[in-house]
Amino acid sequence: MHDLFDMMTAVDSPLADMVLHHSIDFLIAQTDENRMKPITLREYFAFILALMCFCADLLLTPDEFELVRPVDEVGMKHITFANDMYSFEMEVLAAKDGFELGATFSSVPMMRIHAA
Repeated sequence: MHDLFDMMTAVDSPLADMVLHHSIDFLIAQTDENRMKPITLREYFAFILALMCFCADLLLTPDEFELVRPVDEVGMKHITFANDMYSFEMEVLAAKDGFELGATFSSVPMMRIHAA
C-alpha cells in the first residue's frame, strides 16, 4: 500500500494527499470492530470524490473548489449513484462468493436506508 501512495505522490502530491486522507478513514473503517456497520453517504461520496479528483488530475485551490462545489457534488453524486445502480447486482453476486467481510461497496444500500 505504501508503494501505491508513493507512486501516486510522484504523479501529483496534493491530489495523492487528498486520496490518502480519505483512504485512511476508509481503511480504519474496514479494520474497525464495527466493520459491518454501514458508512454514511457523506463518507462514501467524500472517498469517491477524492479518487475521482486524483484520476482526473483535478486539483483546485480551496477557493476554486468552493465556487464549483455545488455543481461538482450534485454531478458527481448522480454519476456515482447511476454507476452503483448498474453495477450493484454484479457486486452482490461477487460478495456472495467471498467471505463475511466481503460486503459490497456501493451507495445503493445507503440510499435504501435514507429512503426508509
